[in-house]
Amino acid sequence: AQRGRCPILFPLGGGLNVEKCLVAEVAVEQTAYHFDKAYDYLLPELFAVSARPGMRVRVPFGRANARRQGIITRIYEAEPDPARKTVELLLDEEPLLSGEMLKLAAWIKAQTFCTHYEALKAMLPPGAGMDITTRYCAVEEPQGSLSARQERIFHILRSSPEPMLREDLAEKMEGRLVQNDLDELVE
Repeated sequence: AQRGRCPILFPLGGGLNVEKCLVAEVAVEQTAYHFDKAYDYLLPELFAVSARPGMRVRVPFGRANARRQGIITRIYEAEPDPARKTVELLLDEEPLLSGEMLKLAAWIKAQTFCTHYEALKAMLPPGAGMDITTRYCAVEEPQGSLSARQERIFHILRSSPEPMLREDLAEKMEGRLVQNDLDELVE
């Protein structure tokens, strides 16, 4: 799992800075009831502005760093921790759950025999949990001029022996995949 340095420096005055991290508290799917708790993940600089509570994310989980889906329940600043794993991908452009829904899920978890993720998942909009996959491949040379990012996307797709998932393409782009660039190439 990727572990990284915290990207944000806060001025203390007198020319001193203290390094702080943006941390996402995440309810992770498929946790056993007795291990159910919020897990903290470093938010990379790429997601620092767009990540918000109520959004789904992909995170590494456990010793095997299995890719799991989770839901951000809170974002806060914290001291650097080299053991903290990093959010791999934001799955939503906007939060699917409101602050009230996040509070309700915490209450449901406290009152019933379910995990925090299960309580949150019950409130997701219909279809949010479906596994619809889109695979991308390069079939013809693009028309017109391309941005540097679009050229890199096209090169990666062209050199791939099989169609790629968006997540795999984002990984090859080192998290710098912008959906608009991909959408323009698809048209």
